[in-house]
Amino acid sequence: RPTLNVSRHRRYRTYDIYMSHEKKFVWFCVYKVASLTIVHLLKEQVPDLTRTRKKFVPLQTEPYFKFAFVRNPWDRIVSCYFNKVV
Repeated sequence: RPTLNVSRHRRYRTYDIYMSHEKKFVWFCVYKVASLTIVHLLKEQVPDLTRTRKKFVPLQTEPYFKFAFVRNPWDRIVSCYFNKVV
């Protein structure tokens, strides 16, 4: 029976990346952190917002501001418990 090599599978993971060349930013979308709300707000404010699925950030974005929102891990576990277990 084959074993799961986690490091091998991580190498092929793709990420949702939202970019604006006009505003010069890159947002790494992390799910379960109000990401849909953030997408809707960004689409209203940033007309050239584009979404791509990539393994790596494109090199032309080197001078861009890059950011992501991360949820408190404890809060996420408690939420998962109440939504999935109880």
